[in-house]
Parts: sequence; C-alpha cells; structure tokens
Amino acid sequence: MPVVQARSRAASALKYPAATEAGGFLFHPAGLLLLATGGLAAIWFDQPGLAALPAVLLVVALLSFAWARCSFWRLRVQADTPALRLFCDESATFSITLHNRKPLPVVDLRGYWQLPPGLTAGPEESGDCALLAGGAELVWHCGFRAERRGFYRLPPVALSASDLFGFYRRRQPCTPPAELLVYPRLYPVNLLPALRRQPVGDSRSHWSLAVDPCRPFGIRPFVAGDSLRHVHWKATARQRHMQVKVFEPTVSAELALFVAAESFAGAPKAFELALSTAGSLARQALAADIPVGLYLTGTDGRNDDPVLLAPAARRHQLLLILEALAAATRRPALPLAAMLEPAERHLSGRATLMVLLHHLDTALLERLAVLAHRRHHLILLQIGTPDPAWPALALPVCPIRTPADLRWAGWEKVA
Repeated sequence: MPVVQARSRAASALKYPAATEAGGFLFHPAGLLLLATGGLAAIWFDQPGLAALPAVLLVVALLSFAWARCSFWRLRVQADTPALRLFCDESATFSITLHNRKPLPVVDLRGYWQLPPGLTAGPEESGDCALLAGGAELVWHCGFRAERRGFYRLPPVALSASDLFGFYRRRQPCTPPAELLVYPRLYPVNLLPALRRQPVGDSRSHWSLAVDPCRPFGIRPFVAGDSLRHVHWKATARQRHMQVKVFEPTVSAELALFVAAESFAGAPKAFELALSTAGSLARQALAADIPVGLYLTGTDGRNDDPVLLAPAARRHQLLLILEALAAATRRPALPLAAMLEPAERHLSGRATLMVLLHHLDTALLERLAVLAHRRHHLILLQIGTPDPAWPALALPVCPIRTPADLRWAGWEKVA
C-alpha cells in the first residue's frame, strides 16, 4: 500500500510532479561530468586501464537513467474516487490498480500520500512492491479517517520507482488532487417547541388554532354545528348519512440560524460546538418541513466569503448547510451586526432567529434590541464556557455547554 503519511520525500514528489533523482553524488550531473573529465584525462595521458572504469560507470549510469525514465512508460493506473463528503469519525477507502503493459519490469515501486492535519491514515492492507513484472497487475488499497471538521485539499498520490541498480528514482503523481469536506458532528436536539408558529401553514402539527381547508385527510359523520361547505357529498350518497371532510391541522414556521464567528476568537472548541449545534438544529427543522436559513460571519474556506443562505425547505437545503458548516472558518468576513440588516430582508414575520455566539459586544446587543422591537422572535444560544461579562438581557438566552444541552426539555419556555 502507498505510504499514507507526511514525509519529506512525499513533499518533494508533490513539489516536482515528475522528476528523476540520483541516488548519490556520483550519479548527479556534476559527478558524471567529473567521471567524464577523469576518463578523458586518462586517455590524454595514455592510461587505458584508468579510462575503462569511468567509461563503465558512465555506461551504467546512462542505462540506469534510461531504465528509471521508462519506469512509468505504459504503466496503466486506475484509481477509484474516494468519498469526498464525510462526517467526523467516518472513514473512506479507495484502490489504485497498476498494470505494467511493457516487458520491462518496474523495480522498487512505492507510493506516497501526504495527508493534511486532521486526517489520519487507515490500516495498510499490502506493502510496497519490490518488482512488478511485465504484464503483471497490482492493486493497492488506501484509506483515511476524518478526525476533524474542515475543508481539505487532498494532494495526489505519488508513485516512485527505481532502476535495477537503485542509482536513480523516478517520481510521478498517479491521481489528481481532490477537495474533501468533513461535516461537523450532529447530535439529537429538541428544537421544535421553541419555534414561533402561525396558525395556518405548510407543516403538520398536533395542535392548531385553525385547520387548513386545502388539506383534507378523511371524513367523519356530520354533527350539529358543522358547516355545509365541508359536507362530502359523494361519501354522503354512498353511506346514506351526512359525512363531512376532516382537515389536517397545520402550522407555519421558519428558522434562521446566525453564527457570530468573530465572538469565538480564542475559543476553537466552542466554535466547533456552535457549528455542530447549527447543523443539528437545521437537520431537525428540515425533517419537519420547516424552512431553514444559515448566516455565518466567518469566511468560507472555499472562497473566503461569508455564508448567506436564505430560509428554504428545498430538497438540498440540508446539504448546502452542512457543506457551508464544513468549510466555515473563525476568520470573520464581516461583523454579525452588519449582516443582520441584509439578512432581515429574507425573513418573514413568522421566522425564529437563533443567534449562536460566545461573547456579546455592545454593537451586536444594540442591533438585537432593534430586531426584538420589530417583533422578531429572538433566541440567543450562548455556546461554551459561561462568559463572566455576559450582560443581563431581556431576551431569552439558552446556554449550550455540551452536546447534551441540545436535548434540553425546556425549549418551550423560550418560545
């Protein structure tokens, strides 16, 4: 199996994608020039015995260099594409198939892969190949495990082979570089009781102030007080008794998640918990057909822009949110106080705004007070260790110290 770890030789192979390296000074250009000079000097002084040794070494060096240069000629490489979307603690595996389609064998074939920090190598299933004969085939199995959330640029797997004497080594990448997204950890959460709901909407509910006349789901016998507009005349004709339609109770809700990356300066663990909290909240809300939006002030590792995802319940909304959370960084693109104003244009009156932060500054506090004055439903999620300077607020504040706090049974108290 290719050596899946960081090595100086792997780094040089990636810096010089295709190169032939000499095994010692004697076979470097300067050493070969020195041999040629010594041979010519021996001939000049009429010493054929002394000239034979440099001549033999030069011929061997030329043959070894040509062998090394031809190591990857007609060597067919087929690599599977590994999974490029993972959750934390998940593993990915792929295989590389090498088929030597020339009669010349490939000597001392090795593989190198420089994994970035946050990814660890998987178990090795086979070692390096000392000799890949002509027409033979070899399968290498590679794997890695995602230890930390983030956006990773995976370097190519580099192959190296030597000549028969080991004087020269040829290096060449065999796979293209790739981009990997590792999603944050997701936890169970009891969110829905905290959301503001309108009496009629698109989501099912066990309670409602009214029913939705556009969503009938059954019939029942007519009782005094039922409206004649709701009579199911076909069912009445079949059963010879008055039957009325039963409508599904629905509610309307919307969730907007704001993550203030600038408030997590010096608190990387709290920032990771905040991203996991945002992903967990979004997953549960979208499972209940509630539109969810994400606004993150930290730069996206893919394009250095802030994350602005308007609330939606479309099919791929959760995937977009998880990808944005995976690539998020703590480097702020703009303060949350400046992001709230343009984001407010995308929010409806039924939206619940959840602001995830660690520290609370004066400018943000004033902006949140304005939003609360406009009848927006605001909930502050204070992530991480309690801040001694946290001010007393009239807004509901939910402390999130550990993932277990997400299953808090008192969410309905902040609704």
